[in-house]
Amino acid sequence: MLLGHLAVYSDYARNVDAVIGTDLLKLCNFSIDYDSKKIIFYSCQQDYSQPSGEPLSECLMVEVQVQGHPVRLIVDTGFSGLLLYEERLLKRIPALKTQGIPPA
Repeated sequence: MLLGHLAVYSDYARNVDAVIGTDLLKLCNFSIDYDSKKIIFYSCQQDYSQPSGEPLSECLMVEVQVQGHPVRLIVDTGFSGLLLYEERLLKRIPALKTQGIPPA
């Protein structure tokens, strides 16, 4: 574990309290309580299984609710924004309500 002021390393990390690696997150069950700004960890897996060969098995995934429908997102620490594919989202939520026109 390394302790230090993250703002010294990057302005991007100015308001960051901690950095948790995806290696830890993929081994543990956790939830994020956005109201209280806390990450709650549950018991970690005891059986460290080998990769299954399934491409998405090594990804950190988050399930969010979009207009009452569950949508799984892949967490990519190398991308600072949110990328959604319109055709895939409409396949999951055919009655999706949108507003405005996305930038080209």
